[in-house]
Amino acid sequence: MTSTRPQPKPREAVILALAGVTLAAYGCWIYTFGVFLDDLVADLGARESTVVAAFGAAQLIAGTGSVMAGRVLDRRGSAPVFATGIVGTFVLACSALATSALTFFLLFSLGAGVVGATGFYHVSQTVAARIAPGWETHAITRLTLYAAFSAPIYYPLAAWLVDLGGWRLAVSIPAATALAGFIIVLMMASIAPSDRFGSHRLTASGFSGPARRYAAGVVIAAGTIQLLSVYQVPVMVSAGLGLGVASTLAGARGVAQFLGRLPLVRIATRFGAARSLRGSMVLLTAGTALLAAGDTVAMAALAMLAIGLAIGAQSPLVGIRGREVFDEKILGTALGTVTLGSFVAGAAMPVAAGALVDATGSRLAAVALGAVGAAVAVMLVGSGR
Repeated sequence: MTSTRPQPKPREAVILALAGVTLAAYGCWIYTFGVFLDDLVADLGARESTVVAAFGAAQLIAGTGSVMAGRVLDRRGSAPVFATGIVGTFVLACSALATSALTFFLLFSLGAGVVGATGFYHVSQTVAARIAPGWETHAITRLTLYAAFSAPIYYPLAAWLVDLGGWRLAVSIPAATALAGFIIVLMMASIAPSDRFGSHRLTASGFSGPARRYAAGVVIAAGTIQLLSVYQVPVMVSAGLGLGVASTLAGARGVAQFLGRLPLVRIATRFGAARSLRGSMVLLTAGTALLAAGDTVAMAALAMLAIGLAIGAQSPLVGIRGREVFDEKILGTALGTVTLGSFVAGAAMPVAAGALVDATGSRLAAVALGAVGAAVAVMLVGSGR
């Protein structure tokens, strides 16, 4: 349920701070990993599936931690959540010192997982929604508009850092930007707890009906999105595009994400959050299928446009729709639980894709898996009736 008490419009600087930490939290590992993957595999002499497993493990840690972070957010406020994120960025940066696949696996998965648990949308959207009751949709939409620039910044940045100093530089510098983001948001956007005494609980009945369909669709779609985060650049490179071109196109996907959010309020008002969310997943399916034909710059650009528009619309719709199906008092816990499922899917699908690539010798197998996952999400998410 939503509070309607008159409150002042949330300060734009606070929304910018929340967007900044989210932008950096996603960018420092979700968007950089696929760019430095080849250099990492070559330097450590490891199998691709082994290295990608670190990304999958980070997803699992982030998912499990998301439930904990959401509950802490509801019970203790945001300060301890953001402080934990600072620790996570330090561990992530230390993974750049790894000299073996095992060391990289342990440090990267733990550090990236903590960053994801404490800095992704389930935290920042909940904080944004609580800044000023009555302005929740405004806050979430503005937050996701600004954070849409994560991909345009971090894909080209990672490619430049790989060219400049290899994968180690492409890990450490983005981790440092996330550290700065957590420090800023800790100072500017801390909120009080909404359920200090734990009187509200997220039960199985809270995931019945529309909530169950919502959660199922979001979880499966998240698996495809994370698979694309790892493999979209390698797939384009395997198709013959240069690393710089592929990374630039992947970065342009973020611009498309921004464009996908611009008409969001109008679309969601006309069609409803549930139907709009389903529509974004249909577009995600089409874009993922197009990536399989991305052996030219034009086709790859078209795929990135479709995928970007889809993800751009989906990111705020997840939070907006979540507010419709869950109790506001435990929104942090509820979105954290959905994020756990999303990370499980986000861990399983890239790892499965890596195994398919090893087995078939073709990265198109990864794209096919992603397209199937997105299509399943469309069928699961439901219309909201």
